[in-house]
Amino acid sequence: MTEHSSSEHTKSSQTRSASYSVRRYFRRSDEPRRWWPFGLLPLLLLGLLFLAGLFFIAPDMQKDTGDRVQSVLQEAGYSQMTVRADGQRVAIKGTANAEDAQRIKRVALGTTCDTFIAKNLVCPTNVDVELEPEQVTRHHNFSFVRNAGGIILRGEVPDLEAHNKVIEYASQFGAVIDSLNVIGKAEDARYNWAANKAWSLLSEVQTGRVIWSDGVLSMVARTAEENEQPIRDLFTSIRFPERIGELDLQFEKDIDACNMQLNNALSETMIFFETASAVISEGSKKQLEVISEIAMSCPGDLVVEGHTDNVGEDDSNLVLSRSRANAVVTALGNLGVSASRLSAIGYGETRPVMSNETPQGRAMNRRIAIRTAEFN
Repeated sequence: MTEHSSSEHTKSSQTRSASYSVRRYFRRSDEPRRWWPFGLLPLLLLGLLFLAGLFFIAPDMQKDTGDRVQSVLQEAGYSQMTVRADGQRVAIKGTANAEDAQRIKRVALGTTCDTFIAKNLVCPTNVDVELEPEQVTRHHNFSFVRNAGGIILRGEVPDLEAHNKVIEYASQFGAVIDSLNVIGKAEDARYNWAANKAWSLLSEVQTGRVIWSDGVLSMVARTAEENEQPIRDLFTSIRFPERIGELDLQFEKDIDACNMQLNNALSETMIFFETASAVISEGSKKQLEVISEIAMSCPGDLVVEGHTDNVGEDDSNLVLSRSRANAVVTALGNLGVSASRLSAIGYGETRPVMSNETPQGRAMNRRIAIRTAEFN
């Protein structure tokens, strides 16, 4: 055992000695080592990267920055601004009120862009705004209504191009009733903003009206209660508080409840008139008080309908039905219902609910009906 271990130790020592005695030799040459072209490769690569950035990447980023700022300004209502981007520095020129300069700058500085590094990065680092005084122009007031039938357009548009654009948007909602006047005068700088915002709001409801009046946007609409907050959020996302008017949301369940109460009240006790006249009978005064209380709790506007039987001339019945409806509107107004919420319409004998062949049927056809008004 001892001899064997000693032998292994000797071999190990020799192996280590051999490993330490290795020598390496290099051939020396007096010829200098060539650096061309390999020494220039790093410089060429850096040069190519610089040129790619200068002629391809930078122009694309610069164009994207300018386009994004232009888009944000248009959405904010400044559609007539000229945007020039120099790197991440942006110059904006256009026509607007002097007090809009800081607002335009704030909107532009909040613009985000997508880059190869990350998404939604704020792209402009510096914004210069140069404005010329805004000329006094028409506001081109309008009313866009959406109902079950489609879209009803009233008011003004600046020119034929704007008119065609409005019709194109409206046709997406169904049939279009066009009562717009093409004025042919310069549009207000905020007109496009108002029209675009109107379409955004109307797309969220089945029935509603958006009104742009003297630079203020308002809306009245009917919707399910669960849709209230999204619509309010969209309405209040308007960037300019001075352009926000009233938002009147009426809930469908309240509309249905109101119509049911009115129908039940008038079914239990009809409103009677003196024979062949629009004078309300004394015995119906109490019933009108009940109707007025219901009406004041109802959302939205109300329509009072007058109907007759088929006794007499058609034209005379039509006039009589309209006169009776107006008499009820006046009576409800005197009892505290806002006159601006009430309208009257006469149908004459055209909408019977019973046969006119019997006295009982004719008595049922001589009636007043009240319902919540549709948007029209």
